[in-house]
Amino acid sequence: MKRLRKWIEDRIRSRLFPYASLFPYFPHHYAAYKLLPTRCSRVLDVGCGDGRWITGLPGEKVGLDVDKHELARAKSACDVVLASAQHFPFRSEVFDLVTFLEVIEHLDNPAQALGEVNRVLKEQGRLVLTTPNLHEPVQILFNLFPSKIKPRTKPFEIHRGGWDFLTMRDLLLYKGFRIEKRGASVLRPFPWSVGKIFANIFPALSYHIAVRARKEPSKNLEASHVIGCGG
Repeated sequence: MKRLRKWIEDRIRSRLFPYASLFPYFPHHYAAYKLLPTRCSRVLDVGCGDGRWITGLPGEKVGLDVDKHELARAKSACDVVLASAQHFPFRSEVFDLVTFLEVIEHLDNPAQALGEVNRVLKEQGRLVLTTPNLHEPVQILFNLFPSKIKPRTKPFEIHRGGWDFLTMRDLLLYKGFRIEKRGASVLRPFPWSVGKIFANIFPALSYHIAVRARKEPSKNLEASHVIGCGG
């Protein structure tokens, strides 16, 4: 029965997602895929889980997570590291790309985590980030009826905060990133085929915030701070 269910799910997924191997679970994988840069030689996936997302990415791959059981499953897909998203055990400027999918909403100190991402990225390196959209229609309903939401069982699954696009943009700018491209996943509660079209038309209502950001040179960051202080 499990094999039959998996076969059915794979068939459905292959219809819904043209790149199913890269985003086997959720619409945010689809949004992130569309934002990937064309070239990268070394990739870090923060919150890699079982490694299914990182499997299809190019270059040398490293997965980081706090869940050792998920990392045990990810070993076949990439090099794995057991560590917090707020303290990376890596030297500075060693990655071309960092993917940060559905992680930032779980962190106590997201600014510190983005600072770590900036530190380990090479100059002009890219960050691809997704997070649930606080202003998404279904999320607004959830916020109105929080007692109806199924409780999360693991500490690292709890959402510590919510994000909208403007707040995320400001934090990225403050931590030394410039958004290059904005993406979208789906617009709930529409079916996938319709929801992804509507989300691209109305990204502010997308289920997920999705962005690709470039690490800014240090001198540009310093200049923006000076301008901000003087203005």
